[in-house]
Amino acid sequence: MDYPRIVKAKCARERRDFGIEFQRMGDAWMASRTFPISQTQATRGFGEQAINNIQISMQYGDCPFCKNNSFFKCGTCQGLNCQGNAVGTERIHVTCANCNNGGYLEGSIRDLKSFDDM
Repeated sequence: MDYPRIVKAKCARERRDFGIEFQRMGDAWMASRTFPISQTQATRGFGEQAINNIQISMQYGDCPFCKNNSFFKCGTCQGLNCQGNAVGTERIHVTCANCNNGGYLEGSIRDLKSFDDM
């Protein structure tokens, strides 16, 4: 049995930390609920266990701060962010709340580093 995995994320608009719980569904890891995390929990860095085949379930809980319902992984620092600061419609530009690197969304998230618990 695969236990839920938690990935640390940051609200791109409010720059506040939150966790995303991923549940194993067949060969995919589905993003389900979200929840705020403390500053202490946020300083843990990235987890040790990689999860892949990332998808968003219909029950995904949105960013707990700005209510955005999508996320992206920064190509520079590998941090996960909600898309609360996204600009554009055809080409969507985002800025990472962790390292301030900006760029256009492209591709898909291949894997994430996760925790058993925050």
